[in-house]
Amino acid sequence: GPAEPATKDSERIVKLPATAAEIDCPEVDIFDGGATARVGGPDSQSVRYQFDITDVARQCDPQGRMFALKIGVAGRLLIGPAGSPGAYSSTVHIVVKREADGKAIYEKNVSVAANTEGAAQAPFRIVTDPVLLPLTRAHLDDDYSITVGLGGGKAATTRRSHHRR
Repeated sequence: GPAEPATKDSERIVKLPATAAEIDCPEVDIFDGGATARVGGPDSQSVRYQFDITDVARQCDPQGRMFALKIGVAGRLLIGPAGSPGAYSSTVHIVVKREADGKAIYEKNVSVAANTEGAAQAPFRIVTDPVLLPLTRAHLDDDYSITVGLGGGKAATTRRSHHRR
């Protein structure tokens, strides 16, 4: 009844989502300018090659009080008028932020490579290893944001340098 002391939040039993279908996985956004990485001169005739992101995906699998997040990025390598077919690489920058304070809790640069094998274009596809993050609630899209883009991400300037001897 009303005389009972209010239970602390930490003592309340919350039914944790058990399947991926029970949680709203955050959408993957592409950061401004991150959909394309172009190499070559400023005008289109001098482009040697470019990488385009054509599709993004994500999967959230609950694991007790954590969830495993996998992020996928697919796209293509296009050979430009000034380029020649072959193997090229670029970098996809991936950031997962906590909405509460805007803090990046996962950040990774993933190398992508494609070989056109003599053709004008070739596909690429990467999927990250699962990242374990706290399962805050079913509406994970309210608590986390995922952003990806080509070109290594200008936001990575805060990286500390590690000196190895």
